[in-house]
Amino acid sequence: MIRKRAFQHWFFIAFSITTTTILKLPAQEFLGSSHYNYYRTLELIGIAERNVLNYHSLITNTWDINSKTQHPWGEKIIEFDFSTKTNTLITWLPFEQYISYNTKYARGFNDGTSWQGKGINTYLQGGGQISYKGLSATFAPTFWYSQNLSFPLVPSVHESPYGAFIPNIDLPQRFGNDPILQFNWGESEIRYTYSSFTIGFGNQSVWLGPSFLNALILSNNAGGFPKLDIGIKKLHTSLGDLEGFFFLGNLEESEYVDSLIKHRNRWIVGYTLSYAPVFIPGFTIGFHRIALYYDASLNLGNALPIFSEMSTRLGSDEVDQRASLTFEWLLPSVGFKVYGEWARNDFNNSLYSFTRELEHSQAYTIGIAHAFHRTESSIISYQIEITETMHTVDYQTEVILGRGTAGFYTHHIVQHGHTLRGQLLGAAIGPGADSQYLGLNYYGTFGKLTGYILRRSINKDFLYGQPDSIRYHSIKKKQVEASIGLAMDYILNPRITFNFELISSYMISWNYTQNNDIWNFQLITGLRVSLN
Repeated sequence: MIRKRAFQHWFFIAFSITTTTILKLPAQEFLGSSHYNYYRTLELIGIAERNVLNYHSLITNTWDINSKTQHPWGEKIIEFDFSTKTNTLITWLPFEQYISYNTKYARGFNDGTSWQGKGINTYLQGGGQISYKGLSATFAPTFWYSQNLSFPLVPSVHESPYGAFIPNIDLPQRFGNDPILQFNWGESEIRYTYSSFTIGFGNQSVWLGPSFLNALILSNNAGGFPKLDIGIKKLHTSLGDLEGFFFLGNLEESEYVDSLIKHRNRWIVGYTLSYAPVFIPGFTIGFHRIALYYDASLNLGNALPIFSEMSTRLGSDEVDQRASLTFEWLLPSVGFKVYGEWARNDFNNSLYSFTRELEHSQAYTIGIAHAFHRTESSIISYQIEITETMHTVDYQTEVILGRGTAGFYTHHIVQHGHTLRGQLLGAAIGPGADSQYLGLNYYGTFGKLTGYILRRSINKDFLYGQPDSIRYHSIKKKQVEASIGLAMDYILNPRITFNFELISSYMISWNYTQNNDIWNFQLITGLRVSLN
């Protein structure tokens, strides 16, 4: 529900800001926006350099662009010179909106705080930022609506019929039986920055690592959560570029979990370290680690073991931990990059155990991007990304150790799992899944055309749990979605961009029911407006 008093308070602040003289600077970009993806493409061919290694968020999503090199959108987007920056500035953030429609079931990926149910869904985000001598306040709220029409569900394992159909995770299949209208703080925050040092408190979403579709630890699939972060943004040194962040936040739940765990106060603590060595141009490596735990009040002592503790006592671990290694190798001379992420959600209590079970509880993403055609007026590129989050085979063979019902985003003690308000914090495809993506992009002076195919298996852990509980003929009940999509960004003028996307999805064995195959069509229209 919309918090009216808080909204009125922030609206007054926003109105006060907009009545002040506006000084124009390069707008920061929201994760996944049309311009964000374009700048990533310019980075691929060496025209743009991003000011971040692995900690992607609104505060770090800025680029240095070679103004002497022509590129397709060069005369269609607003680019301002950082050198004009003064001690006091007020800027607008881009205004972004979309309307989507799902014909058969809920479907949506990396769409922030919103949830795209069956029927009509809308999303609205925008705001402004005021800064003075390193101190900044960003107001970027989010409104979203879902018609939330009814569709068949798998029997829930929670008290609510809308809850998840696997245990130990807050992942509703549907958010109740009524239309949804919500307001939240979106990407709002207060921050202080001095050179590369930064400290902030707010709700900004964080995407960890180089992945395009599925970031395993943190993504914008569930939006941001209230957190305190402190770190060093991309810092140039004689040995290469360094980056490091530490953050501590609080996670909300959905309404569709069991009363036994409902309203438990859940905290998330994490850090990320990245390095781009000067002796390997274009190469970046990162280590990212998070922990989730229950605590009635904030106790920093419970967070400190994340810097040292890498083992658990099987069956008695009170913390839900996850860590990943990422790499990215960018070769702009040939417009090519390869990247990957390897993660685990359970740790070993000895080097011997780690060596013997290196693959235990792992998930991974690997991908490539290649801009194979480039002129001053056009760029053609393709992207391939493969992700796997299904539990490893030792979960089945070592049932005696209690590993049989685990999943990459679930936990037997922190039973909300790796979620925020009922949506996954990590890879959009979810636990027990795999996906394969192939996309072809054409950038021209008009905007962008994208065609892609996406195949994903949905929660195979539901079928392939403990060996003695595998469903009869489970291979024929495996739920798989094959999608083909066509998307377009059309730049009307330097301030207005229209978006359109049509996705046709064929779902095999819907709801794990043999011969229950259906089509879902998803139509998305969007608008981006820059007010600077």
